Amino acid sequence: MNNNQASKKLDVILIVRGILAVSVVFWHVIGYKGEIIHFFNIPGRTAVWIFFGISGYVMANGFLKKKYLFTLQDLKKFYINRFFRIYPLFLLVSMISFLTVYLTTDKVLINHTNILQQLFMLQFNHAYLLCGVFWALGIEVQFYIIAPLISYFLMNITKHKNIIWIVAYLIMLAWSPASHFFFGWSFDGRNLTNNLSHFFIGMLFCAYVTDRKIIQIDSRLLITVILILLLSTNWLYQVGSRCYWTAGQFLIDLIIALLILLHSGLESKKIKDKIGLLSFATMIGTISYGIYAWHGILIVNSKLLTENVFIAIIVSVCVAYFSFLLFERPILNIRKQYIMRIKS
Repeated sequence: MNNNQASKKLDVILIVRGILAVSVVFWHVIGYKGEIIHFFNIPGRTAVWIFFGISGYVMANGFLKKKYLFTLQDLKKFYINRFFRIYPLFLLVSMISFLTVYLTTDKVLINHTNILQQLFMLQFNHAYLLCGVFWALGIEVQFYIIAPLISYFLMNITKHKNIIWIVAYLIMLAWSPASHFFFGWSFDGRNLTNNLSHFFIGMLFCAYVTDRKIIQIDSRLLITVILILLLSTNWLYQVGSRCYWTAGQFLIDLIIALLILLHSGLESKKIKDKIGLLSFATMIGTISYGIYAWHGILIVNSKLLTENVFIAIIVSVCVAYFSFLLFERPILNIRKQYIMRIKS
């Protein structure tokens, strides 16, 4: 009985989400200064790209595993689910940021000229005045719009599908450097087109592991390769910026693919959790969106947090935890009730 109680399911994707969220806080407080050993300093962009890959996997998984069908009712359910998961917290953090700036500086950051762009994510290159880190959220939300369409083609193209998907991925991957060299766009393209390859690789490998049902892996080897690739891209960002924005993007997509293989191979595995470490890591993963969202305004408005990375991480985690309990989870319960009414 005690052994069963101490055993927890190993959700690699959820744990990685938590690690990435904390790494973004670390990056925005101290990592960007370049004072950390390059190999161990995860750039915020690396974390965001892996987030995008995980989102691609999760969105495709919903359709490939038949949670959602390609019917009007299920597509409605899909978009409602995404709205309730993302938008309420986005609006709450944006409102608090707006009030904080207005009360401390008398500045009004949004008005009738930019409210649609700032609150409804109607931008091409994303930049958010109320919380700068929301640029990634804007891209994510725009990806949700086309995710069902890509999932449909993933499931229904059968002839020459491997060639088609490899070519499609390579075109997406090449777009970022091509747009820079031919059109003068920034490598730091904060738009969906420049980041689509990361979502897409997550969707492709979701289809791959779904087709194979059972994935036999050497988890130690996979973890070793993932860490080597991560250390390499960390180093590239610091010392070879152009290589990071070109070859580095492919290496990070490879990390995404290997993480999905690792997750698929271990998702049915249970491990002993006597000291609660796995439960803690899972909890951090569950509130990862909140950590990412809240830290953006916390570190901007507190000198203490900008000067102490550990306090910044602890405060961001605590705020995200209570935000999840008091705000996000009740909202998700409302979502569940609303979806049940749609079904009936």
